Amino acid sequence: MQNSPRQKYSKIRLFDRAFIYCFILLNSISGLKIADVSVNGILMIVFFGYISLKYLSDTHNPHLKIQKGDTFVTFIIASMISCLLSVFATYSLPHQNVVAGYLENGLVYFFIYLLLYNTEQSLRNSISVVFKNGLVYAARIQAVWGIAQLVLLYSAGININEILFVDILHSTTVRDWIMGFYTGNTWNLRITGLNFENSMFALVVCVGVALEKKIVWKLFMTAVAILSLSRTGWVMLAGYYTFFLYQNRNKFRLVKKRKLMVGWISLIAVFACFLIAYTRVPTIRMQIDNIIIRATDSDAISISGARHLLYYPYGVDIFLFRSNILQILFGYGMRCSGIAFSQQPDICQIIGIGMYPTAWAVECDVIGLLLGGGIVTFLAYYATLIRTRKSIYSDAILMIFLGGITYHYHSISYVILIILMASLVSKDSTCGGRKNLRTDTHNKENICT
Repeated sequence: MQNSPRQKYSKIRLFDRAFIYCFILLNSISGLKIADVSVNGILMIVFFGYISLKYLSDTHNPHLKIQKGDTFVTFIIASMISCLLSVFATYSLPHQNVVAGYLENGLVYFFIYLLLYNTEQSLRNSISVVFKNGLVYAARIQAVWGIAQLVLLYSAGININEILFVDILHSTTVRDWIMGFYTGNTWNLRITGLNFENSMFALVVCVGVALEKKIVWKLFMTAVAILSLSRTGWVMLAGYYTFFLYQNRNKFRLVKKRKLMVGWISLIAVFACFLIAYTRVPTIRMQIDNIIIRATDSDAISISGARHLLYYPYGVDIFLFRSNILQILFGYGMRCSGIAFSQQPDICQIIGIGMYPTAWAVECDVIGLLLGGGIVTFLAYYATLIRTRKSIYSDAILMIFLGGITYHYHSISYVILIILMASLVSKDSTCGGRKNLRTDTHNKENICT
């Protein structure tokens, strides 16, 4: 007899939901080190322990197996091979610690996926759906913190990130957990939320925008992502909403006049609120003005923007004509794609790449994967994104793909776990698509049927 939806969801207890939500929120905080120990590394070990207990305590396949042609497993294995080869390679910059760290994480990703793949399908699906909801809650919290960071810094000179991460947690990361840029004599904040990097904050919030169902929160997080001054965030939002409009173009033609009128009234109301905030809230007005400055900053566009564009042609040149066969297949090492550039003085001079004391990664997933992981890792990664396009994570996967055009996201645990969960549900025909989801009104969660 087939289990009812309530029975399928009953395996996820309140403790499990709370644990997964807390894990995702903490995992969304990148760059945090305490006593020179990576908090994220500890989190991944704890999460692996949790998944191991779930595997052992519930119905599972005692003979661990993986489906043939699994692109996610291929990506993880290929990236680990890349790191193993890189450990024994000699480059102009020290890099062994970087690839060794990724190799350890890769093993954790592999075993988390292996255990979840071999658990009962209903439990696997339910964990993935709770994980998806946790991404939304984490994005909401990050967005609210980001606005608080903006308002308190500009209005009262209070740096809440310095208070939390430096004064209270004694994080070893420098720069007081705040990011900005100068325009003339004025310092302008780039919102980082509960993060060290502005672009990581933009990713977390944009993933929330993609998965959020409540229109008020969706609009709020969209506004926060715009105010963050992250160009990568702007690229993600522009691409996502363009795709959304294209995907729903036929539905818009069938909208009734009453609903169309309500929609226009809502847009006018939002625009009116925007004008009120701009005229009456100095902090918001200052940050909106900064959007124009950030978008038209000739120095940033000619230097930083040009470098990001030049990564593509020169990265392909290095890959095809300046790399050996092993580097073409498996790259220079995950998170070490920048070494390929640093070893080419002529290209560094043209692009304007300075001296780095240690291995670094190109701020671009396409070239970062091609040079860091090689063609095998590159193909496996993008094949995985394509195969998960119809899962309940499809919009989040789209955000990750768009963000990777201008930034390095593919080796971040937050991103890899999203792809991992999307890969799991995309393989289950009963939970791969949106049509196979319903809402458990008692628990207020989407579940697989």
